[in-house]
Amino acid sequence: MIQLPLPITIVTGFLGAGKTTLLSNLLRETKKRRLAIVVNEFGEASIDGALLRDDSPGDRVQVQDVANGLLAYGEDRVFMPLMAQLHARRALIDHVVIETSGLAAPSAVMERLQSDDVLAERFVLDASLAIVDTPLLLAGQFDASASDAAANSIADLFCQQLSHADIVVLNKIDGLDKHALIEAETRIRALAPSVRFIELAYQARLESQLTLGLHLHTAAQPIHAHRQPTSTQASSGLSRPLDGHSHSGLAPHLHGLTTHTHFHEHDPGWQSFVLNCPQPQNEAALMRALAQVSSDQAVMRVKGFVYIEGACRPLLVQGVRTRIRAYDEPRHIAHSRASPCNNQAQQSPSELVFIGYHINRESVAETLRRFTTTDWH
Repeated sequence: MIQLPLPITIVTGFLGAGKTTLLSNLLRETKKRRLAIVVNEFGEASIDGALLRDDSPGDRVQVQDVANGLLAYGEDRVFMPLMAQLHARRALIDHVVIETSGLAAPSAVMERLQSDDVLAERFVLDASLAIVDTPLLLAGQFDASASDAAANSIADLFCQQLSHADIVVLNKIDGLDKHALIEAETRIRALAPSVRFIELAYQARLESQLTLGLHLHTAAQPIHAHRQPTSTQASSGLSRPLDGHSHSGLAPHLHGLTTHTHFHEHDPGWQSFVLNCPQPQNEAALMRALAQVSSDQAVMRVKGFVYIEGACRPLLVQGVRTRIRAYDEPRHIAHSRASPCNNQAQQSPSELVFIGYHINRESVAETLRRFTTTDWH
C-alpha cells in the first residue's frame, strides 16, 4: 500500500511570541490527530518541551526536543536522523509540528523538505505559521534603528520569519481593540506583502482546522480548493481575519529558500545560558532581581522553573523583555518537577534560561545572588 507523505506544519516566531502556549492549547483541543511535536530551542535546556509533554498525556502526542537552535542549518547532523525516526513511526503519526527556535527563520527546514529527494517523498510541507507578539509589534519593538545593533538584528529576523510564513497569527490580543488590530495587520502587510492569511489568536487559541491539514503547499491544486480560514465561522476562541482582505488568495509560492541565516551564527551577539540555584527562593525578591536584570541588560527572554520557600511545586517563570510573570497554576507546571511538601531537600534546583543580545552571564548571576541572597550560578 502506498503511504501518503506525512504533513508538516512549521511554527516560527520571535522569542516570547507565545509559540509554546499556542501549541499547548492546540494539543489539548486536538483529539482526532496523532501528533509528533519537534521543539527546537535556542538554549541548552528545553523548558518548552517539558511544558508540551505535560499538556499531552498518553501516547497521542510525541514530543522531541532539539537543543541549541540549529535544526536543519548548515552541518546539522540531527535533522536527517530525526526525520528518519519520524518516518519509521509513520503508522503512529498523522501530523508533524516543528516549533523553530525563536532566533531562526523556518527556511532551513523548508529547504530540506523541498530539496532532498528522500524527504520530499516521505514528507510534505502543510503550512508555515509565524506567531507575533502583537503588543510588542504595535510598540515598535520590531522596528529597525540606525543606532541600535540589537534592534536591527531583531527587525531583520522578524521580517524573515514573516516572509517565510503562509499564515501570520496575531497573538496576545485580548486587551486590544479593533483599531489596534487593524493597525497590527497594516504593519504586517507592509513588512511581508506575500503573507497569505492573517489570523487572530484570542486567549492564545487557534482551532485545528486553521492550523493543521491546510495543504497550502500541495502542487497542482489551486489555493481555493483548500479548506481555508473564513470570517464566517463563529467561535469565541476562533482566530479570524479582520476583514475580507486578510486572505490574499496568493497562489502557492516558495520563500527565497537559499537566503536563510541562523541568527546566533549571523550575529554572534545573541547569547543564551542557564543559571541554577539549589536553595528555595523568595518570590518577591526573585521578581525584583529579574526586573533589575531586564533593566540592566538586553535580555529578550527568560523562562524556567523556580522552587519557592514552603511551596509544594515550582513556579513557572516566563519573561519577554520587561514583562515577567510567575505562574503557580498546576497546568503550567511539568509534573516531573513537582516535589512533595515533606521532601523539599530532594527537590531539583531552580533553573532559569536567559536569552539576549550581548548579555553577561556573571553579571546576571551576581544580580540574582545580590537580590535573593542565594547561590545562583
